[in-house]
Amino acid sequence: MNENQQLASLARRLETLNQDIQARPRQIRQFEKDLHLVYDDLCAAYLNAGPEQRIDVLLALEFRDRLLDPLVAYYKYIAAQAAKAAQKKRQDQTTAQLTRQAVTASLLIGRSISEEEIAEANQQVLQAAAVAKIDLEALRQRLEIPYRYFVQRALQYHRGRDRIRALKALGIAIQVNPALEKDDRVQALAATLTNETELSAMITTSDHYLLKKFVENLEEEDRIQRSRMQPKSRTTLDVIRSWFAS
Repeated sequence: MNENQQLASLARRLETLNQDIQARPRQIRQFEKDLHLVYDDLCAAYLNAGPEQRIDVLLALEFRDRLLDPLVAYYKYIAAQAAKAAQKKRQDQTTAQLTRQAVTASLLIGRSISEEEIAEANQQVLQAAAVAKIDLEALRQRLEIPYRYFVQRALQYHRGRDRIRALKALGIAIQVNPALEKDDRVQALAATLTNETELSAMITTSDHYLLKKFVENLEEEDRIQRSRMQPKSRTTLDVIRSWFAS
């Protein structure tokens, strides 16, 4: 399995774990352990994967508050491991790999939390990068995804009738590059995905909080619709009644 295939599989795993946490919140400790392993594999595969697969990881994390705390915990852990490796002799390769994974985790977190909360981890990454002679700015630039890829992914998901992922991808593109708000094609796509006027659609998709609430409402509607379509489990009383009916 190459990096693209592995990352696509891990993105799907994130979606599944998010649903599991929502359905079984009391098992959060076990899910956090599972997520730590997923993030470890994900941050390694992300480094060499293509833009489409990287975008799918970002979409899996977008608006997923349940997945954020374990990601922050993983970042702090991997940054500390990189700093420890940097203090040991003949650990340059290990230090470099751990540092790159930490940078990936930091990029996935984005601006979701305050700088103060991860200040120590950020400092540890700087120290490890200096030892491993890694240009952090060059690495971050290499991992950045141009906004046009998000627009393309939004169109692909729209054609595939995946409205929620299309909205997430388009929202990220617009929020990264506000100039897209004036693009006629982007306006038309936003209006189609939101069922709003172009002006209203741009307000919704350009605001992170508004789009989050919009997507959450769509997901709740989908969940209700799926539950209605599922056959109801038969009770013992239903079985007894069926005997007499036949």
